[in-house]
Amino acid sequence: PAAAQPPVAAQLPGPLAADVGAPSRPHPAPTRYFLRDLDYGTEAIFNPLSVVLASGFDILRSGSYRNGLTDIAFATGARNVADNLAHPLRSIGRSGGWSSFVAHEIFPYQRFEPDYGQFVPNWFLHVLGEGMLFRKLEEWYQREGWPAPRLSALGTILAVQFLNEVAENGAFRGANVDPIADILIFNPIGLIAFAFDDVAALFGDRIRIGYWPGQPAIDLTDLGLYNTGENFFMKVGFGYTGALSIFGYMGNEGIAGLSWRWSHADTISIAAGYRMVWMEDAGDGTFRQMRPVRPGNWLGAVFWDRNDSLLASLLVGAGAEPTVRFNLYPGAVDTGSVALGAFVWASPSEGLATGLTLSASPLGVGVRSWADTSRAVY
Repeated sequence: PAAAQPPVAAQLPGPLAADVGAPSRPHPAPTRYFLRDLDYGTEAIFNPLSVVLASGFDILRSGSYRNGLTDIAFATGARNVADNLAHPLRSIGRSGGWSSFVAHEIFPYQRFEPDYGQFVPNWFLHVLGEGMLFRKLEEWYQREGWPAPRLSALGTILAVQFLNEVAENGAFRGANVDPIADILIFNPIGLIAFAFDDVAALFGDRIRIGYWPGQPAIDLTDLGLYNTGENFFMKVGFGYTGALSIFGYMGNEGIAGLSWRWSHADTISIAAGYRMVWMEDAGDGTFRQMRPVRPGNWLGAVFWDRNDSLLASLLVGAGAEPTVRFNLYPGAVDTGSVALGAFVWASPSEGLATGLTLSASPLGVGVRSWADTSRAVY
């Protein structure tokens, strides 16, 4: 009789042979560099909807912008942002040309002063921050079992970035190079960089950066959205025990200090720095060029986090506008089966804004009173 043929698997090379006819083996779970399975703090409220609200409406925490959702010219803003993105060379030419664009948005080679300081948030927020946030969203979609997590994360972050530019643009019509720099240059650098595991590992372990958003809440009396904002922290450990870290925090403010891990998981960070309070348009009406109104506020801040998930923060500012901003995140205090958070904002122009949030909801409920909105022009 003819000799028996070897099994099909034995005829296949290398790793293919082991898979044919063998029981299927589950793929190893992808490494998470930024997402943590925690039921407290900022990690407990992290999801795509919370990112849309906190980051997409980030500009509403500026004293120059009205908080009411009905005050935002969404349709005009969307058309103008899309038009500038579709015709970047035309818009750059109408806004002072390439030398002005590079000096204001990429590197201040002409002057080193606040009016030319847009390069700081462009590199740190849009490259490092948005890049990290894109990777964290991908990890969230992976954990939740979405079929195309990277594509889903990309769609989410692009929508958030576009919404943010629309809210900033508002009713303005004309050349606006800010979305050109953000969406066409800096955000892509961050998205591409953090798609690589080596970059994610560097900033997820050796140089730890993370996302500490506000707790967005709506005042139903005026449909005002308060306590929005995307903020990013950075920690670089040093010393023999590793309990101390250099600490940085950037959002609408830029502050730096030290972090001290005082227990196995809990860390206190103390920092100081500067915050822009108001913005103004330095353009001539045919183009927009936003710059900070000087002076701003000097800030002192304290943060309490557990495993890099922010539990509470207090920022106190003095200078152009005395401010107090306090956030207590869900899980910081035992409130039973329902994880509650709370916040208080107080300043002359913002008045007193308070609210309650739930870890299960991306949007809390708040109320604002005694505000002087005369400087809110956008």
